[in-house]
Amino acid sequence: MHLMKSTLTVLLLLCCMLTSAQNLLPNPGFDEVNICIEYFAKCAPRAWFPTAPFFSKVIYDGDIPQDNHMVTLTMESKVNTTFRPYYKTQLLNKLTKGTRYKMEVFMLDTRESAGFLDVKLDTAETVQDLPVALQTTPTLHLTKKTTGKPTENWIKLEQEFTAADNYGYIVIGNLTTLPGKIARNLLCYIDSMALTPMDGQTFNAAEADTIRTLLYNDRWRHSYARPNTSLYSNALSAKIKLPTRVSQRSGRCDTILLAPEFFTGNKKEISRVYADQLGETFKLKPEEVQQKILINGYSYLKPNLKYNEIIAADRANEVAKYLVYKRGFSFDDFIIKGNTSPRPGMDSMETVEIISCQPAPAPEATPVTRTDTLIIPDILFAFDSSTLNKKMSGTLDSLVEKIPDENGIQLAVTGHTDNKGTALYNQDLSMRRANTIATYVKQHKQRISIAVINGMGESMPVADNNSAAGRQKNRRVEIIIFYPPAK
Repeated sequence: MHLMKSTLTVLLLLCCMLTSAQNLLPNPGFDEVNICIEYFAKCAPRAWFPTAPFFSKVIYDGDIPQDNHMVTLTMESKVNTTFRPYYKTQLLNKLTKGTRYKMEVFMLDTRESAGFLDVKLDTAETVQDLPVALQTTPTLHLTKKTTGKPTENWIKLEQEFTAADNYGYIVIGNLTTLPGKIARNLLCYIDSMALTPMDGQTFNAAEADTIRTLLYNDRWRHSYARPNTSLYSNALSAKIKLPTRVSQRSGRCDTILLAPEFFTGNKKEISRVYADQLGETFKLKPEEVQQKILINGYSYLKPNLKYNEIIAADRANEVAKYLVYKRGFSFDDFIIKGNTSPRPGMDSMETVEIISCQPAPAPEATPVTRTDTLIIPDILFAFDSSTLNKKMSGTLDSLVEKIPDENGIQLAVTGHTDNKGTALYNQDLSMRRANTIATYVKQHKQRISIAVINGMGESMPVADNNSAAGRQKNRRVEIIIFYPPAK
Protein backbone atom coordinates (compact mmCIF):
# COMPACT_ATOMS: atom_id res chain seq x y z
CA MET A 1 0.00 0.00 0.00
CA HIS A 2 1.40 3.36 -0.97
CA LEU A 3 -0.61 6.60 -1.10
CA MET A 4 0.98 9.39 -3.13
CA LYS A 5 1.29 12.83 -1.56
CA SER A 6 -0.63 14.44 -4.36
CA THR A 7 -2.26 17.40 -2.69
CA LEU A 8 -0.63 20.81 -2.85
CA THR A 9 -0.78 21.16 0.93
CA VAL A 10 1.25 18.04 1.57
CA LEU A 11 3.79 18.95 -1.11
CA LEU A 12 4.28 22.36 0.44
CA LEU A 13 4.71 20.82 3.89
CA LEU A 14 7.30 18.41 2.58
CA CYS A 15 9.14 21.17 0.74
CA CYS A 16 9.26 23.34 3.84
CA MET A 17 10.31 20.42 5.99
CA LEU A 18 13.28 19.47 3.84
CA THR A 19 14.54 22.90 2.83
CA SER A 20 14.14 25.10 5.89
CA ALA A 21 17.42 23.79 7.31
CA GLN A 22 20.09 21.26 6.38
CA ASN A 23 18.81 17.71 6.84
CA LEU A 24 21.30 15.53 8.74
CA LEU A 25 19.74 12.25 7.54
CA PRO A 26 21.06 10.57 4.38
CA ASN A 27 18.46 9.61 1.76
CA PRO A 28 15.68 11.08 3.94
CA GLY A 29 12.90 10.36 1.43
CA PHE A 30 14.06 6.75 0.80
CA ASP A 31 13.89 7.46 -2.93
CA GLU A 32 17.43 6.40 -3.81
CA VAL A 33 17.25 2.61 -4.15
CA ASN A 34 19.99 0.23 -3.00
CA ILE A 35 20.58 -2.91 -5.07
CA CYS A 36 21.97 -5.41 -2.59
CA ILE A 37 25.03 -7.53 -3.33
CA GLU A 38 23.57 -10.73 -1.88
CA TYR A 39 20.55 -10.98 -4.22
CA PHE A 40 21.00 -8.10 -6.66
CA ALA A 41 17.55 -6.94 -5.56
CA LYS A 42 15.98 -3.58 -4.80
CA CYS A 43 15.35 -4.59 -1.22
CA ALA A 44 16.26 -1.41 0.70
CA PRO A 45 16.83 2.33 0.38
CA ARG A 46 20.44 3.45 0.15
CA ALA A 47 22.13 4.36 3.46
CA TRP A 48 19.49 2.57 5.58
CA PHE A 49 20.06 -0.85 7.17
CA PRO A 50 18.28 -3.37 9.44
CA THR A 51 19.87 -3.68 12.89
CA ALA A 52 19.61 -7.50 12.65
CA PRO A 53 20.51 -8.17 9.00
CA PHE A 54 20.60 -11.97 9.24
CA PHE A 55 16.94 -12.30 10.18
CA SER A 56 15.11 -9.12 9.22
CA LYS A 57 15.16 -6.81 6.26
CA VAL A 58 13.90 -3.34 5.43
CA ILE A 59 10.34 -3.67 4.09
CA TYR A 60 10.61 -1.43 1.07
CA ASP A 61 8.75 -0.76 -2.18
CA GLY A 62 11.93 -0.42 -4.25
CA ASP A 63 10.45 -2.25 -7.24
CA ILE A 64 7.79 0.40 -7.77
CA PRO A 65 8.87 2.49 -10.79
CA GLN A 66 8.52 5.90 -9.21
CA ASP A 67 10.53 8.46 -7.27
CA ASN A 68 8.27 8.48 -4.21
CA HIS A 69 9.14 5.44 -2.07
CA MET A 70 8.45 4.55 1.54
CA VAL A 71 9.60 2.06 4.17
CA THR A 72 7.39 -0.03 6.45
CA LEU A 73 8.25 -0.96 10.03
CA THR A 74 6.55 -3.75 11.99
CA MET A 75 5.95 -2.02 15.31
CA GLU A 76 4.16 -4.94 16.97
CA SER A 77 3.38 -8.39 15.57
CA LYS A 78 0.21 -10.20 16.59
CA VAL A 79 1.62 -13.54 15.42
CA ASN A 80 5.12 -13.28 16.90
CA THR A 81 5.20 -10.86 19.83
CA THR A 82 8.99 -11.16 20.20
CA PHE A 83 9.64 -9.93 16.63
CA ARG A 84 10.79 -6.29 16.66
CA PRO A 85 12.79 -4.99 13.66
CA TYR A 86 14.62 -1.66 13.61
CA TYR A 87 16.22 0.43 10.85
CA LYS A 88 19.36 2.49 11.30
CA THR A 89 21.75 4.87 9.60
CA GLN A 90 24.61 7.23 10.37
CA LEU A 91 24.07 10.99 10.63
CA LEU A 92 25.79 13.17 8.03
CA ASN A 93 27.10 15.41 10.82
CA LYS A 94 27.30 14.58 14.50
CA LEU A 95 24.89 16.46 16.74
CA THR A 96 26.38 19.01 19.11
CA LYS A 97 25.70 18.36 22.78
CA GLY A 98 23.48 21.03 24.36
CA THR A 99 22.06 22.39 21.10
CA ARG A 100 18.49 22.20 19.79
CA TYR A 101 17.21 20.09 16.90
CA LYS A 102 13.89 19.13 15.34
CA MET A 103 12.85 15.65 14.19
CA GLU A 104 10.04 15.45 11.61
CA VAL A 105 8.46 12.34 10.09
CA PHE A 106 5.83 11.94 7.36
CA MET A 107 3.76 8.88 8.33
CA LEU A 108 0.70 7.28 6.73
CA ASP A 109 -2.27 7.38 9.13
CA THR A 110 -4.20 4.13 8.54
CA ARG A 111 -6.20 1.58 10.53
CA GLU A 112 -3.15 -0.65 11.00
CA SER A 113 -0.82 2.26 11.80
CA ALA A 114 0.74 2.29 15.27
CA GLY A 115 0.38 6.08 15.38
CA PHE A 116 3.87 6.67 16.76
CA LEU A 117 7.57 6.22 16.03
CA ASP A 118 10.41 5.88 18.51
CA VAL A 119 13.86 7.29 17.75
CA LYS A 120 17.09 6.30 19.48
CA LEU A 121 20.11 8.57 18.98
CA ASP A 122 23.47 7.15 19.98
CA THR A 123 27.23 7.69 19.79
CA ALA A 124 27.80 4.13 18.46
CA GLU A 125 26.19 1.94 15.83
CA THR A 126 23.55 -0.59 16.96
CA VAL A 127 23.96 -4.22 15.81
CA GLN A 128 21.69 -7.14 16.80
CA ASP A 129 21.87 -10.89 16.28
CA LEU A 130 18.07 -11.23 16.34
CA PRO A 131 15.23 -8.78 15.59
CA VAL A 132 13.96 -8.49 19.15
CA ALA A 133 13.10 -5.51 21.35
CA LEU A 134 16.04 -3.29 22.24
CA GLN A 135 16.33 -2.83 26.00
CA THR A 136 16.77 0.90 25.91
CA THR A 137 14.81 4.11 26.36
CA PRO A 138 13.94 6.09 23.21
CA THR A 139 15.52 9.49 22.80
CA LEU A 140 12.31 10.68 21.11
CA HIS A 141 8.76 9.34 21.09
CA LEU A 142 6.89 10.95 18.19
CA THR A 143 3.10 10.58 18.30
CA LYS A 144 -0.01 11.79 16.47
CA LYS A 145 -1.42 15.08 17.67
CA THR A 146 -5.01 13.90 17.30
CA THR A 147 -6.94 10.76 18.21
CA GLY A 148 -9.94 9.15 16.58
CA LYS A 149 -10.64 7.67 13.17
CA PRO A 150 -7.55 7.39 10.90
CA THR A 151 -7.37 9.97 8.13
CA GLU A 152 -6.00 7.47 5.55
CA ASN A 153 -3.59 10.22 4.53
CA TRP A 154 -0.08 11.40 5.28
CA ILE A 155 0.45 13.21 8.57
CA LYS A 156 3.52 14.83 10.07
CA LEU A 157 4.96 13.86 13.45
CA GLU A 158 7.45 16.30 14.93
CA GLN A 159 9.36 16.93 18.13
CA GLU A 160 12.00 19.44 19.21
CA PHE A 161 14.77 18.35 21.57
CA THR A 162 18.16 19.29 22.98
CA ALA A 163 20.99 16.87 22.20
CA ALA A 164 22.28 15.19 25.39
CA ASP A 165 25.46 13.99 23.64
CA ASN A 166 27.39 14.27 20.40
CA TYR A 167 25.19 11.69 18.68
CA GLY A 168 26.29 10.23 15.36
CA TYR A 169 23.84 7.34 14.77
CA ILE A 170 20.07 6.89 14.65
CA VAL A 171 17.75 3.88 15.11
CA ILE A 172 14.00 4.00 14.37
CA GLY A 173 11.27 1.54 15.40
CA ASN A 174 9.24 0.61 18.48
CA LEU A 175 11.00 0.98 21.83
CA THR A 176 7.72 1.28 23.74
CA THR A 177 5.99 -1.48 25.74
CA LEU A 178 2.39 -1.61 24.55
CA PRO A 179 -0.35 -2.50 27.08
CA GLY A 180 -2.26 -5.76 26.60
CA LYS A 181 -2.77 -7.89 23.51
CA ILE A 182 -3.15 -6.37 20.05
CA ALA A 183 -5.89 -7.33 17.59
CA ARG A 184 -3.74 -6.92 14.46
CA ASN A 185 -0.20 -6.21 13.35
CA LEU A 186 0.78 -2.60 14.03
CA LEU A 187 2.84 -0.97 11.30
CA CYS A 188 4.48 2.35 10.58
CA TYR A 189 4.57 3.57 6.97
CA ILE A 190 7.24 6.27 6.62
CA ASP A 191 7.54 8.41 3.50
CA SER A 192 10.29 10.79 4.59
CA MET A 193 12.17 12.10 7.63
CA ALA A 194 14.17 15.16 8.59
CA LEU A 195 16.58 15.91 11.45
CA THR A 196 17.51 19.56 11.33
CA PRO A 197 19.39 22.01 13.59
CA MET A 198 17.41 24.93 15.03
CA ASP A 199 20.15 27.25 16.26
CA GLY A 200 22.00 27.86 12.99
CA GLN A 201 24.79 25.37 13.61
CA THR A 202 27.51 25.12 11.00
CA PHE A 203 27.01 22.27 8.52
CA ASN A 204 30.19 20.46 7.49
CA ALA A 205 29.46 19.64 3.84
CA ALA A 206 32.74 17.81 3.27
CA GLU A 207 32.13 15.49 6.22
CA ALA A 208 28.55 14.90 5.04
CA ASP A 209 29.72 13.98 1.53
CA THR A 210 32.28 11.52 2.95
CA ILE A 211 29.74 9.79 5.20
CA ARG A 212 27.09 9.71 2.46
CA THR A 213 29.55 8.13 0.01
CA LEU A 214 30.56 5.44 2.53
CA LEU A 215 26.92 4.63 3.31
CA TYR A 216 25.88 4.52 -0.34
CA ASN A 217 28.80 2.26 -1.24
CA ASP A 218 27.81 -0.24 1.45
CA ARG A 219 25.35 -2.35 -0.56
CA TRP A 220 25.19 -5.36 1.78
CA ARG A 221 21.83 -5.79 3.54
CA HIS A 222 21.64 -9.42 4.72
CA SER A 223 24.93 -10.02 6.57
CA TYR A 224 27.36 -8.36 8.97
CA ALA A 225 30.55 -9.05 7.08
CA ARG A 226 31.69 -6.98 4.14
CA PRO A 227 33.78 -9.50 2.14
CA ASN A 228 35.65 -8.36 -0.96
CA THR A 229 34.36 -11.33 -2.93
CA SER A 230 31.13 -12.41 -4.58
CA LEU A 231 28.74 -14.63 -2.63
CA TYR A 232 29.10 -17.11 -5.48
CA SER A 233 32.88 -17.35 -5.06
CA ASN A 234 34.56 -20.49 -3.73
CA ALA A 235 36.32 -18.27 -1.20
CA LEU A 236 33.00 -17.38 0.43
CA SER A 237 33.17 -19.89 3.30
CA ALA A 238 36.39 -18.32 4.56
CA LYS A 239 34.93 -14.82 4.32
CA ILE A 240 31.44 -15.04 5.78
CA LYS A 241 29.19 -17.51 7.57
CA LEU A 242 25.81 -17.61 5.88
CA PRO A 243 22.72 -17.30 8.08
CA THR A 244 20.38 -20.27 8.21
CA ARG A 245 17.46 -19.87 5.80
CA VAL A 246 16.22 -23.47 6.13
CA SER A 247 15.05 -24.86 9.46
CA GLN A 248 13.49 -28.18 10.48
CA ARG A 249 10.98 -28.98 13.18
CA SER A 250 10.71 -32.69 13.92
CA GLY A 251 7.89 -34.45 15.74
CA ARG A 252 4.98 -36.45 14.47
CA CYS A 253 5.89 -35.02 11.05
CA ASP A 254 9.00 -33.35 9.74
CA THR A 255 8.40 -29.72 8.78
CA ILE A 256 10.96 -27.74 6.78
CA LEU A 257 10.59 -23.95 6.81
CA LEU A 258 12.17 -21.78 4.10
CA ALA A 259 12.74 -18.10 4.92
CA PRO A 260 11.86 -15.44 2.30
CA GLU A 261 15.57 -14.89 1.59
CA PHE A 262 15.77 -18.50 0.37
CA PHE A 263 14.49 -17.03 -2.88
CA THR A 264 16.30 -14.44 -4.99
CA GLY A 265 15.16 -11.02 -3.90
CA ASN A 266 11.55 -10.41 -4.89
CA LYS A 267 11.57 -13.22 -7.44
CA LYS A 268 10.44 -16.81 -7.16
CA GLU A 269 13.68 -18.58 -8.12
CA ILE A 270 15.67 -20.38 -5.43
CA SER A 271 18.82 -18.52 -4.42
CA ARG A 272 21.96 -20.42 -5.38
CA VAL A 273 23.52 -19.16 -2.17
CA TYR A 274 21.10 -21.08 0.05
CA ALA A 275 20.01 -24.03 -2.15
CA ASP A 276 22.52 -26.38 -0.51
CA GLN A 277 20.92 -25.75 2.88
CA LEU A 278 17.73 -27.44 1.68
CA GLY A 279 19.66 -30.44 0.40
CA GLU A 280 21.48 -30.77 3.72
CA THR A 281 18.32 -30.40 5.84
CA PHE A 282 15.75 -32.47 3.93
CA LYS A 283 16.99 -36.01 4.68
CA LEU A 284 14.08 -38.02 3.25
CA LYS A 285 15.06 -40.28 0.35
CA PRO A 286 12.81 -40.75 -2.70
CA GLU A 287 12.45 -44.49 -2.05
CA GLU A 288 11.16 -43.75 1.49
CA VAL A 289 8.09 -41.80 0.32
CA GLN A 290 4.87 -43.60 1.25
CA GLN A 291 2.65 -40.61 2.02
CA LYS A 292 2.52 -37.55 -0.24
CA ILE A 293 4.66 -34.58 0.83
CA LEU A 294 2.82 -31.25 1.25
CA ILE A 295 4.57 -28.11 -0.02
CA ASN A 296 2.76 -24.97 1.17
CA GLY A 297 3.63 -21.54 -0.21
CA TYR A 298 2.48 -18.45 1.72
CA SER A 299 2.30 -14.89 0.43
CA TYR A 300 0.51 -11.92 1.94
CA LEU A 301 2.35 -8.90 0.58
CA LYS A 302 -0.09 -7.45 -1.95
CA PRO A 303 -3.77 -6.53 -1.56
CA ASN A 304 -4.54 -8.63 -4.67
CA LEU A 305 -5.31 -12.14 -3.37
CA LYS A 306 -4.88 -13.73 -6.79
CA TYR A 307 -1.39 -12.24 -7.06
CA ASN A 308 -0.52 -13.66 -3.63
CA GLU A 309 -1.83 -17.08 -4.60
CA ILE A 310 0.20 -17.15 -7.83
CA ILE A 311 3.43 -16.06 -6.11
CA ALA A 312 2.94 -18.55 -3.26
CA ALA A 313 2.22 -21.43 -5.67
CA ASP A 314 5.15 -20.46 -7.92
CA ARG A 315 7.58 -20.60 -5.00
CA ALA A 316 6.17 -23.93 -3.81
CA ASN A 317 6.57 -25.27 -7.36
CA GLU A 318 10.19 -24.10 -7.47
CA VAL A 319 10.90 -26.10 -4.32
CA ALA A 320 9.25 -29.18 -5.87
CA LYS A 321 11.36 -28.75 -9.02
CA TYR A 322 14.53 -28.60 -6.94
CA LEU A 323 13.61 -31.83 -5.13
CA VAL A 324 12.70 -33.53 -8.41
CA TYR A 325 15.67 -32.45 -10.54
CA LYS A 326 18.34 -32.31 -7.82
CA ARG A 327 17.22 -35.02 -5.38
CA GLY A 328 15.47 -37.59 -7.58
CA PHE A 329 11.89 -37.25 -6.32
CA SER A 330 8.82 -37.45 -8.56
CA PHE A 331 6.23 -34.72 -8.99
CA ASP A 332 3.69 -37.37 -7.95
CA ASP A 333 5.29 -37.32 -4.49
CA PHE A 334 3.99 -33.80 -3.76
CA ILE A 335 0.82 -31.87 -3.04
CA ILE A 336 1.51 -28.21 -3.89
CA LYS A 337 -0.58 -25.32 -2.57
CA GLY A 338 -0.43 -21.53 -2.68
CA ASN A 339 -1.92 -19.73 0.34
CA THR A 340 -2.97 -16.08 0.43
CA SER A 341 -2.29 -15.54 4.13
CA PRO A 342 0.66 -15.55 6.53
CA ARG A 343 1.67 -18.97 7.84
CA PRO A 344 0.25 -19.46 11.36
CA GLY A 345 2.95 -19.03 13.98
CA MET A 346 5.30 -16.99 11.78
CA ASP A 347 5.59 -13.26 11.41
CA SER A 348 6.96 -13.38 7.90
CA MET A 349 4.49 -12.51 5.14
CA GLU A 350 6.27 -14.90 2.76
CA THR A 351 7.50 -18.42 3.41
CA VAL A 352 7.37 -21.98 2.10
CA GLU A 353 6.95 -25.05 4.28
CA ILE A 354 7.51 -28.70 3.42
CA ILE A 355 5.56 -31.21 5.53
CA SER A 356 6.51 -34.88 5.34
CA CYS A 357 4.50 -37.39 7.40
CA GLN A 358 5.95 -40.80 6.59
CA PRO A 359 5.12 -44.06 8.42
CA ALA A 360 7.73 -45.09 10.94
CA PRO A 361 10.03 -47.92 9.86
CA ALA A 362 9.00 -51.39 10.91
CA PRO A 363 10.50 -52.51 14.23
CA GLU A 364 13.29 -55.01 14.27
CA ALA A 365 12.05 -58.56 14.51
CA THR A 366 11.86 -59.67 18.14
CA PRO A 367 11.04 -63.24 19.20
CA VAL A 368 7.63 -63.27 20.84
CA THR A 369 5.40 -65.87 22.37
CA ARG A 370 2.13 -64.02 21.81
CA THR A 371 0.54 -60.63 21.14
CA ASP A 372 -2.50 -58.78 22.45
CA THR A 373 -4.34 -55.84 20.90
CA LEU A 374 -6.02 -53.00 22.78
CA ILE A 375 -8.42 -50.68 20.99
CA ILE A 376 -8.61 -47.05 22.21
CA PRO A 377 -11.93 -45.67 20.84
CA ASP A 378 -12.25 -42.13 19.58
CA ILE A 379 -14.63 -41.15 22.40
CA LEU A 380 -11.56 -40.97 24.64
CA PHE A 381 -10.45 -37.91 22.61
CA ALA A 382 -11.96 -34.49 22.21
CA PHE A 383 -13.83 -34.08 18.92
CA ASP A 384 -11.53 -33.89 15.88
CA SER A 385 -8.55 -33.49 18.20
CA SER A 386 -5.62 -35.36 19.70
CA THR A 387 -6.42 -33.94 23.16
CA LEU A 388 -7.71 -36.54 25.61
CA ASN A 389 -11.29 -36.28 26.90
CA LYS A 390 -10.84 -35.63 30.62
CA LYS A 391 -14.31 -37.01 31.37
CA MET A 392 -13.19 -40.40 30.02
CA SER A 393 -9.86 -40.61 31.86
CA GLY A 394 -11.11 -43.48 34.03
CA THR A 395 -11.92 -45.59 30.96
CA LEU A 396 -8.49 -44.90 29.49
CA ASP A 397 -6.78 -45.82 32.75
CA SER A 398 -8.63 -49.14 32.89
CA LEU A 399 -7.48 -49.98 29.35
CA VAL A 400 -3.87 -49.00 30.00
CA GLU A 401 -3.90 -51.04 33.18
CA LYS A 402 -4.16 -54.17 30.98
CA ILE A 403 -0.61 -53.57 29.71
CA PRO A 404 1.96 -55.34 31.94
CA ASP A 405 4.60 -52.97 33.25
CA GLU A 406 7.50 -55.35 32.69
CA ASN A 407 10.88 -55.28 31.02
CA GLY A 408 10.81 -56.84 27.57
CA ILE A 409 7.26 -55.77 26.75
CA GLN A 410 7.14 -53.86 23.44
CA LEU A 411 4.26 -51.84 22.02
CA ALA A 412 3.28 -50.74 18.54
CA VAL A 413 0.87 -47.78 18.69
CA THR A 414 -1.04 -46.95 15.49
CA GLY A 415 -3.67 -44.27 14.93
CA HIS A 416 -6.57 -44.61 12.46
CA THR A 417 -9.40 -42.33 11.25
CA ASP A 418 -12.52 -42.48 9.12
CA ASN A 419 -12.59 -40.99 5.61
CA LYS A 420 -14.14 -37.63 6.48
CA GLY A 421 -11.81 -34.77 5.52
CA THR A 422 -8.69 -34.88 3.37
CA ALA A 423 -6.34 -37.85 3.39
CA LEU A 424 -3.43 -35.64 4.47
CA TYR A 425 -5.36 -34.17 7.40
CA ASN A 426 -6.52 -37.62 8.53
CA GLN A 427 -2.99 -38.98 8.38
CA ASP A 428 -1.80 -36.07 10.52
CA LEU A 429 -4.66 -36.50 13.04
CA SER A 430 -4.02 -40.24 13.33
CA MET A 431 -0.33 -39.64 14.00
CA ARG A 432 -1.09 -36.99 16.62
CA ARG A 433 -3.52 -39.30 18.42
CA ALA A 434 -1.02 -42.16 18.33
CA ASN A 435 1.63 -39.89 19.86
CA THR A 436 -0.80 -38.79 22.58
CA ILE A 437 -1.59 -42.40 23.58
CA ALA A 438 2.07 -43.45 23.43
CA THR A 439 3.05 -40.58 25.73
CA TYR A 440 0.23 -41.40 28.17
CA VAL A 441 1.12 -45.10 28.29
CA LYS A 442 4.80 -44.39 28.84
CA GLN A 443 3.97 -42.13 31.77
CA HIS A 444 2.08 -44.98 33.46
CA LYS A 445 4.17 -47.97 32.31
CA GLN A 446 7.77 -46.90 32.55
CA ARG A 447 9.43 -50.30 32.08
CA ILE A 448 7.82 -51.18 28.75
CA SER A 449 9.34 -50.15 25.39
CA ILE A 450 7.35 -48.42 22.63
CA ALA A 451 8.88 -49.73 19.41
CA VAL A 452 6.61 -48.07 16.82
CA ILE A 453 4.36 -45.00 16.75
CA ASN A 454 2.48 -44.66 13.50
CA GLY A 455 -0.46 -42.91 11.88
CA MET A 456 -2.29 -44.63 9.06
CA GLY A 457 -5.05 -42.09 8.54
CA GLU A 458 -8.06 -43.48 6.68
CA SER A 459 -6.10 -46.19 4.85
CA MET A 460 -7.01 -49.19 7.09
CA PRO A 461 -10.74 -49.13 7.94
CA VAL A 462 -12.26 -52.00 9.93
CA ALA A 463 -15.86 -51.05 9.12
CA ASP A 464 -17.94 -49.36 6.42
CA ASN A 465 -17.35 -45.59 6.29
CA ASN A 466 -20.81 -45.06 4.77
CA SER A 467 -22.49 -45.30 8.18
CA ALA A 468 -21.96 -43.31 11.38
CA ALA A 469 -21.45 -46.50 13.39
CA GLY A 470 -18.85 -47.74 10.91
CA ARG A 471 -16.97 -44.45 10.90
CA GLN A 472 -16.88 -44.46 14.70
CA LYS A 473 -15.25 -47.92 14.69
CA ASN A 474 -12.65 -46.71 12.21
CA ARG A 475 -11.66 -43.79 14.45
CA ARG A 476 -9.38 -45.62 16.85
CA VAL A 477 -5.86 -46.11 18.19
CA GLU A 478 -4.59 -49.68 18.25
CA ILE A 479 -1.98 -50.83 20.76
CA ILE A 480 -0.36 -54.14 19.89
CA ILE A 481 1.43 -55.69 22.89
CA PHE A 482 4.43 -57.88 22.03
CA TYR A 483 5.35 -60.27 24.88
CA PRO A 484 8.92 -61.59 25.09
CA PRO A 485 9.53 -65.36 24.88
CA ALA A 486 9.37 -67.21 28.14
CA LYS A 487 12.74 -67.88 29.72
